[in-house]
Amino acid sequence: MVINYFRIVITILFALIIGVLLWAAFHYYGKTITQQSEISVATQAKEQAEFITKTQALSVNIFNTIAGATLDEQKTNVASSQARQVIIKTILQTEPCAVVVVPAAANDQLLSHYNTIRSGAGNADTSQPSPVVSAISTTK
Repeated sequence: MVINYFRIVITILFALIIGVLLWAAFHYYGKTITQQSEISVATQAKEQAEFITKTQALSVNIFNTIAGATLDEQKTNVASSQARQVIIKTILQTEPCAVVVVPAAANDQLLSHYNTIRSGAGNADTSQPSPVVSAISTTK
């Protein structure tokens, strides 16, 4: 009778151990499934954040390129304007301005500069280009 009692106790202990192991296996399997879905959501959020960061970096690079080109164009315009001013001042120094019309050389410099500016990409209304101003002959 003791042997039967001992077998029953061992069988119950063995069944309890199997039950605990099964409970632990299902419990941690559920946690694993939950963590896998959380990892999937976190990975998607990371990929979206990386995409946004790359897009912003590209936008900043494009803006910097445009700003650099604009600054270079401004420097070129200032240098060319200063050269034209020197030419016009030199021409006007030899002419009595109060008595005669603007000399043809000075007029041609300003006219060509005006036409260059108007035909450039800085025109605000791109649907129609600005007309070119025709040269007016000056008489002395």
